[in-house]
Amino acid sequence: DRPVVERLVDLCVRVYDLHSAHLEIARLIHSIYYGPRQGTPPMDLDQFHLPFQDALQRLIEEGIRTGELRAEPVGDILMSILGPVSICMDTELCHPEMAPGRDGLVRILRLVCRGIAANETEREGNQS
Repeated sequence: DRPVVERLVDLCVRVYDLHSAHLEIARLIHSIYYGPRQGTPPMDLDQFHLPFQDALQRLIEEGIRTGELRAEPVGDILMSILGPVSICMDTELCHPEMAPGRDGLVRILRLVCRGIAANETEREGNQS
């Protein structure tokens, strides 16, 4: 199996790529979700976000269990990953000229992952 950090980054990049490939649909979903409720079509917009969030959470839990990630609150780690992904996608929608793009997202996520990765002492503590 590949390390959890690699799988976290890969999942985020796949979601970003999907978003980038379908910007007009993403823009529509974004405007419905954040726009006024009156007159919006009845649809479950969380169906797009929650499965991604659940998959990330499972990977984080696995990483903590195996000692690859720090034993921090899962929700905190989840938000530290979702934040950059959301900002990169929002910037792609609203200010594409300022967007870091796919490579920028990967750099940012690797930076975040260095912060959530367990150090040697923490890994040894999880193995005992």
